[in-house]
Amino acid sequence: MSGRWKEFGCYHGQRLSGRWSESPEVTIRIAGRIASTIIGAGLSLTRTQRAVLNRQGAKVCPDEGWLVILPKAAPAFYDCEASGFDGVPIEIGWAFAESGTAIITSEGHLVRPPADWLIEESWDSAAEALHGISLGRLRRDGRPVWEIAQRMNRVLDGRELFSDSPLDGVWLRCIFEAAGIDPSFTIGKMDAEALISELAANRGFDAAAYTRAKTIAAHLAPLRHRAEADARYWAILWNVIEWRTLAP
Repeated sequence: MSGRWKEFGCYHGQRLSGRWSESPEVTIRIAGRIASTIIGAGLSLTRTQRAVLNRQGAKVCPDEGWLVILPKAAPAFYDCEASGFDGVPIEIGWAFAESGTAIITSEGHLVRPPADWLIEESWDSAAEALHGISLGRLRRDGRPVWEIAQRMNRVLDGRELFSDSPLDGVWLRCIFEAAGIDPSFTIGKMDAEALISELAANRGFDAAAYTRAKTIAAHLAPLRHRAEADARYWAILWNVIEWRTLAP
């Protein structure tokens, strides 16, 4: 392969560069690392075709006429804690594996309740006993909903998010609606457990191996009714299965 490396875009915040030859092939680097690709040259795509390809994880380089199919990013997992079963969100956390690595990135943020949420009316002392977050701490340390929404859009842009409960989706929408911001990510229709069970089956895990994978994930990221910790559990379980890291 001849030619010099040329930067031509970003993929989930990582710089892309390519090196072309005279044949319709190209080597692509993502953040300096060689990535597996399928490409084509001389493409003439409509706006609709480009949108479909983008949703499928494709990167179109308009100035060079190249289509680069990049490895699809690992799913992101999120979790919410709430003031009560029928209450409002008080904490949100997320976690995902960095592209092509087993490194988990995660965050968690307390949600400062807007005045119109009337949080005292939905505050459940039994729920507080589980998550350990007091109303006083929430008001003191919580971040405004608009700040959390902006942070999520910046970090999770273009990703697909999964959780283990439909209520998490309700609480997530509550944050973004209160912030008056549209999410730049999508919410997966499948729940986290079903998604990872499907991955395990595709990777040839039997029931015993899947149980062992969950045991390893629980050891590395114990579920403890806190948003970031619970999201990390699902991201780590995904990684254990994806990378087949079942060593004790």
